[in-house]
Amino acid sequence: MKKFRLLAVVLCFAFICGTFIGCGNKDDRNDDEVGDVSGQKQDDIGMYSVKIDNKVYSVDEDIDADTIAYLAAICEEEFTEEDELFPAAHYYINKDFEIRTWMNEKGSGENSETIWFISTGTGETERGIAVGAFLKDVREAYPELAFISGSLVDDNGEFMNSTRKYRFYDENDGTNNYLDFWFARIENETSTDGSEWAVTGIEAADALDMSREWDKENSGVLGEENIHIEMPDGFTTRIFRENNDGSEEEIKYFKGAAESVDLDNDGISELICYGSASGYRNIVILDIMGGEITETDVNSKLGCRSSDYAGLIGNINSEYRNCIAATADADGIQTQTVLYDYKDGELVQRCDLEEALR
Repeated sequence: MKKFRLLAVVLCFAFICGTFIGCGNKDDRNDDEVGDVSGQKQDDIGMYSVKIDNKVYSVDEDIDADTIAYLAAICEEEFTEEDELFPAAHYYINKDFEIRTWMNEKGSGENSETIWFISTGTGETERGIAVGAFLKDVREAYPELAFISGSLVDDNGEFMNSTRKYRFYDENDGTNNYLDFWFARIENETSTDGSEWAVTGIEAADALDMSREWDKENSGVLGEENIHIEMPDGFTTRIFRENNDGSEEEIKYFKGAAESVDLDNDGISELICYGSASGYRNIVILDIMGGEITETDVNSKLGCRSSDYAGLIGNINSEYRNCIAATADADGIQTQTVLYDYKDGELVQRCDLEEALR
């Protein structure tokens, strides 16, 4: 059930992403608009709180009857009955913000509402980060939070036109609580690290208060029960070994997802890591040989532009599903895709993709 609930929250974000695409103006902004974030007290009180209309709303906060009445008066109110994916919840939505709450039974027919999601394009965090602040301001205001970043430029060093969402979270608090900030590039801005990108929207959530732990279905990968996979923030994958003394040995940490597949049909699954390189998919295969974990970077090994797992191709013949598909460029022109068999760190050419689709 937890897995389904987290998926539901993630899907909600895709809907919201189109809402906040405004862009601040660097020339019209002064430091007073954001405040001296460097001197603010760094504590947990304002960690995942958002200030809207001079009222602070916090993730995991139980809101009182007066606040509920106020939200109901200024928002469109949508109520979701409990079903397989969602417990009973209220959605308070208007043009400036959205607040979602769980309905918690207190007994004797009484209920309380606990905030689990806040989204705003006009408010600010309790630490003073508002629309128009820059990425560098956010990082300065939340120095104790982990920062999940991404590339802001393409292979030619040119800025990408789309807005970007970056996540901040406490990797040591045992929860999935986080702050997401949407950013857009200011016209004529030139910083390649994105530090001068402007905030266009803010989201805070507790991911249904799920603890940051691996799923049992993702335990025992690579044929060893003490090797696990987790996605602590929904964007990056962490693969690690749990030692007998309870300590953890990190094997691989990367932006993307991973999947167990028995590529060589020996009864022990390899691990396919879906990463990216130069803007294209880049498969990295983790395997255990002679008791040691090995990595095979397909793009590097084959010198191809992109690579993928052929099992993701819907109409491919079943006998080719455990192949790796690789596509190369010749003089800047995409050539045909070729399938390779994998075994013990080696890739052996099998056939063209066209043949596997016949």
